[in-house]
Amino acid sequence: EAGRKRGKQMLEALNELRRAGDFRRAAPLIGEPGILPAASSAAVPPTADSPAAALVEVPAVDAEAATSPLTEAEVDEPLFYATLGDVDDTEASLRRTEAALSQAHEPVGEYGATRHATAIISARTLAVVRRKIALVKACEDRLAAFEAAQAQKAEIRQHLLHDTAPAPSELLRINKFIQTKVHKGGSPLEANKSDFSAFVSSFGLPENHHLVRRLNEVGSAATDWWAQTALQEAQADADTAAVSRMLDLAATILGNKDHEAIVTCREVLGNVLAENALRNAKKIKAKDAARVASNPRPQPESAKSSQEAINLEIKTAVAMGAPTSHPALLEAKNIATDLQIEEKDRWAQTVLVFAEEQMAKDEAAAAKCSGVPPVGPASNMADAIEREIERVVKERSVPEAHPVLKEALQVSKELRTKDGDRKRMFARERRLAAKKQS
Repeated sequence: EAGRKRGKQMLEALNELRRAGDFRRAAPLIGEPGILPAASSAAVPPTADSPAAALVEVPAVDAEAATSPLTEAEVDEPLFYATLGDVDDTEASLRRTEAALSQAHEPVGEYGATRHATAIISARTLAVVRRKIALVKACEDRLAAFEAAQAQKAEIRQHLLHDTAPAPSELLRINKFIQTKVHKGGSPLEANKSDFSAFVSSFGLPENHHLVRRLNEVGSAATDWWAQTALQEAQADADTAAVSRMLDLAATILGNKDHEAIVTCREVLGNVLAENALRNAKKIKAKDAARVASNPRPQPESAKSSQEAINLEIKTAVAMGAPTSHPALLEAKNIATDLQIEEKDRWAQTVLVFAEEQMAKDEAAAAKCSGVPPVGPASNMADAIEREIERVVKERSVPEAHPVLKEALQVSKELRTKDGDRKRMFARERRLAAKKQS
């Protein structure tokens, strides 16, 4: 009698377990009468990053039976497949499923029916539910963190503009996160389940799961927002490095530098960057002209630093997406080239100024002499001029045939001619003085 009673109770427990497999079809909402109690603390699933073994634990089921290959009949289980293929479930709905299955398993273990096919497939379904809870919870947490960070976009924008803080990690590499949570190789429904332990520790969400779609949606919207913001800042003549930081953020959100919004913005931004580079080149040239006007001496270093600054503007604009053949960049390059030529002209001019100063010194010294000026100083000055010519040709790449250098060389020759004349005059005076004495 006791045996029959126990057998009847076991069958009832198994029937309850079967009904638990279908409970979601008519399950009351949380808070409504009839909701099943939450699972015990022992039933709380591990996280999606926990070791695989922890994700495949199944309660109250014979271990060998729980990990044995599924038969064709056994895999035809509504809840098993419904859980794998559901694209609308949430952590809350999955926890209701977990609670129902966990509660239904308790009497099965008491009556020693853990090797029954119903108990085995139910235990496997519970393992699938717990794995999916971990995946869904991770996605919900990541989505919440992303949306919270993007809500601070105004503050982040200022940090990127002034380079006071990097972009928050919560906004970065959403695509990499999704790759770790979406099932690889197609749908989890179609995956090989013969090695159940390996399957339940590795399956992912369907690629069209609502959380995956939502993550892609918010990532795409944020990508577009940051790309458009970068464009606005570029049009407002913001620092090119700040614009680059914003575009880098936009490209890193989904890991797609070819995102339509980024490509479009880079094309428009390329024009803006090229125009900015030209505008800055003209400003640099104007500053150089002002320095030249305010200084009586040639300013070769100003020309050098100015053409280097313009080339840097061009290089930065190209690195950020401006086309090298853009007319504005070509015009900016012409300005830089003109300044490069101007630098050599000014170095040549410094030599001519030096030569003229040497000639003026010689003339001033000669004017103070009552007779023939001393022989030698003029030749020394000519040597100094020629050394300066040699220096700028070697160190500053000024062409030796530069017309201004030829002028300086002519001054050197005139000084040598003067020294030669003085030498002859001095010799003549000595001869005349000798004749007088004789």
